Amino acid sequence: MVASPTNMNDSLVTDTVIVTATDIDVTAPSTIDALQQWLTEKILLHYQVNIDDPLQIIILNKFKRVLLICPDHQISQRIMETSRESSDSLRCLHFNYSMIDGKYTSKKEYLQLPPQKKLFLISPPPSPPPEFDYSLCEGPPNAMTGSHHALVHAQELMRDEDGMDSDSSKNYTLLNSNVGKITLDTCPFISKPVSLSVAQVRTPLPPKSVFDEDDDEEN
Repeated sequence: MVASPTNMNDSLVTDTVIVTATDIDVTAPSTIDALQQWLTEKILLHYQVNIDDPLQIIILNKFKRVLLICPDHQISQRIMETSRESSDSLRCLHFNYSMIDGKYTSKKEYLQLPPQKKLFLISPPPSPPPEFDYSLCEGPPNAMTGSHHALVHAQELMRDEDGMDSDSSKNYTLLNSNVGKITLDTCPFISKPVSLSVAQVRTPLPPKSVFDEDDDEEN
C-alpha cells in the first residue's frame, strides 16, 4: 500500500519511499546503480547521513520493488521533491510513500519481508574533516634525519666491543638488500684525531658539476 505524492500533507509523510517502474525492471543492477548514483548526487552530498543511521536500499526482486528507508522524514521528503525534477534517466521510475514508517515495521508484529538485498548509503567524508582546526600552524620538520631504527641498530653494534682488536678497524653490515648494501667502518683510535688515507676515502675525486666543465672549456 502506498500514498501518492500529489497533494501530500505532513501527516502522510513516512520515512520509506517505494520505487516502482512499468517499462523497465526496477531491480536490475543497471537501474540500482543509476538510482544509487542519483541518491548520492542529490541527497548524500547535501545531507549528512552517518553510518549509524544510513539510507537503506532494499531490493525486492520478487515484488519488483525497491524500498528507500531514510534516516528521517526530511530526507524522504527531499527524495520525493527531487524525484519530480529528475532527469531522463529516472523519469521511468515512480516514487511513492509507504503507508507507515519502515523503521517501526521491522518488529515481528508485522509480516516479515521476503528474501531481499540491502545496500547502505552514507555521505562521503568531508575534506578536511569537521574536527580540523584551521588555527593550528604546521609544525617544524623533524630534526632527526635518517631512520631511527637504523641508528639504534648501529649503536647496538658499536657497543659490543668485546674481543675487538684495537689496532684494526672492523666492518658492520647495517643494511643488506637487493637495492644496495650499507656498511659501517669502526675507527681503531676514536679518542685521537686520525687523518684518513687515500684508501679510506670513498670518493677518489671531489664532486664535480656541469658548470665546472663549462669553465674548463672557456679557459
